[in-house]
Amino acid sequence: MSFFSRLTGRFRKDGAALRIEPTGSPDDMAPGSAGQTISSVPAIPPEPVPDIEVADTETAPVTPKKAFGIPTWARSRKKGATSANREVIIGLQVAGSESWMRLNADGHAEELLDLPKSREEAVEIFGSARVFRGMDYDRGLRVPSKLRGKALRNNLMRELNDMPVWFKKEGITWFTRKGSQSIFGYPIRPLAAALGQFAKSRGSTPAAGVLLRGSIPVGTTMLWVFLAIGGNGVGTFQSIRTSAGGNRPTFNPQLASGVLGNDFQTLDLDAAELWSFLASSPAAKVSTYPQRGEWLGKPKTLIGKIVAIGGLSALAIGAGFWFWSEATLHQAMAQARRETARIAQFRTSRQAFFSTHIEGIALLQERPLGHLIQDATSLWKPGTTVIMADGMPLTGSSLAGSGPMGSGPLLARPGAVGALGANGGSGATFQIDIPATKNLGPGQASWVSQRLLHAVISQTPPQGIVLQSVQKTGGNGYVALFGGH
Repeated sequence: MSFFSRLTGRFRKDGAALRIEPTGSPDDMAPGSAGQTISSVPAIPPEPVPDIEVADTETAPVTPKKAFGIPTWARSRKKGATSANREVIIGLQVAGSESWMRLNADGHAEELLDLPKSREEAVEIFGSARVFRGMDYDRGLRVPSKLRGKALRNNLMRELNDMPVWFKKEGITWFTRKGSQSIFGYPIRPLAAALGQFAKSRGSTPAAGVLLRGSIPVGTTMLWVFLAIGGNGVGTFQSIRTSAGGNRPTFNPQLASGVLGNDFQTLDLDAAELWSFLASSPAAKVSTYPQRGEWLGKPKTLIGKIVAIGGLSALAIGAGFWFWSEATLHQAMAQARRETARIAQFRTSRQAFFSTHIEGIALLQERPLGHLIQDATSLWKPGTTVIMADGMPLTGSSLAGSGPMGSGPLLARPGAVGALGANGGSGATFQIDIPATKNLGPGQASWVSQRLLHAVISQTPPQGIVLQSVQKTGGNGYVALFGGH
């Protein structure tokens, strides 16, 4: 068959229109119904399509190939069943027992007397079919959105009296007994959820309330199916089998308690249209229950490998960042060492400047230069030399390189003991050189004038300045040190 003939055939099949018609009998409607029935114009059957013996990779259990350790599934046209020849298996509870059937494209069904008892039998019986089920343990309920995790599980356990598995779709939680979400590898799809999507595709609004009713010929009998769908979830399936020519049974409104309101629509199901929808709809519209070994519909092994790959990627990124940060840290430390050396050099240069400029001394002491000169003048005696020290070695001094004037800072910094403002003194250190000038004649040793030495060390220094020490120099002279006390 050509592609275009198939395409047009499917459009004719799916293009049934809706019409509003009066209700045939009061018995056909639930109490409080709006009195209208939405029914579908019978679809034009599609042109026959030759059977193709292929496996359905969507439902049939298949062992995937592996590429780089990750499962992959071939998407070849030859390896997947088309919607035109896919079988649909339906399970319903009829007269208190489970009844399974194979729904065909013409709307007729064949009863399955035995369910598979092994994986091999499942492949033989189900083939490439999609399996739908609507038992009393297949539920759909709208639960508060705040219920999650363990709280949601406990709520569904109370509804089901069993451990549940579930998924959420469009605000409704679909759940069933744990362990019954598949049959030997064939995932089970909740029939009620699929019928809700079918009603939406036919123009109904399930959230506003709709009663679906339909009949499926099964051999020489007729299976009547009723289901109420509303904003709070779905009711219980009512499945009744009658003779082929029997009248439609009356729907039991108790099965729609809490689901349908006073105003609801009734949608008649055409079995052929239903097969077309169930067989050809995308998997997202006819969802399956969560399967063992899956998480969010993906194999856990695949999820684990994706997580492992993501972890390795994060590790590689982290290692790269660590190496980059280490290199950056070393660069920053080298820059810090260079800055420290530059600052030390600057401080040395500054001290050198201050040690040779009286203006620098005045600036460090935060005292007018005239005051320092005035203190030095008051300490000076004729025949002596006054040197103001700023803490640097006194080049040219009689004590240069030794003693207190050559061994460390002698000029107190602002705020230190002896500094200006601490006790009223200048904070500078004054070196008074007293030379040895007295001798007995040429070639004889000289000595210091006792009168001059006494005049220097016995004088009253300016306020805040005291005599700190008197030392003898190598040339028989003396040095008197005055500074802040």
